[in-house]
Amino acid sequence: MQASGGRRLGREIGSRIVRLRKERGWSQAELARRLNVHRSRVSHWERGIHMPALETLSDLSALFGITLDFLVSGQTGLQQQMTRSQRQTAARHLTELARALGLSSRK
Repeated sequence: MQASGGRRLGREIGSRIVRLRKERGWSQAELARRLNVHRSRVSHWERGIHMPALETLSDLSALFGITLDFLVSGQTGLQQQMTRSQRQTAARHLTELARALGLSSRK
């Protein structure tokens, strides 16, 4: 049995699976067919009863066209976690690096 933190994580992953599946208009049976698993397994993941195995999480992320990080944590990526100031600083450094490497037409 999963600890309470594991159950919470399982429910969060399950809710993301439901949302991603429904966004594509797929039934549980369709998702199960695409993953070559039984429909009841998809139902258990979506309700947080069982957590998908790591390999299955990887397959789900590939199937949905998302990162494994997003499927597990709900985070959309580094850019979303950076402040505006941090993004501007990073962009400035990348621009300077591109110029130094001769990859930018602007001087």
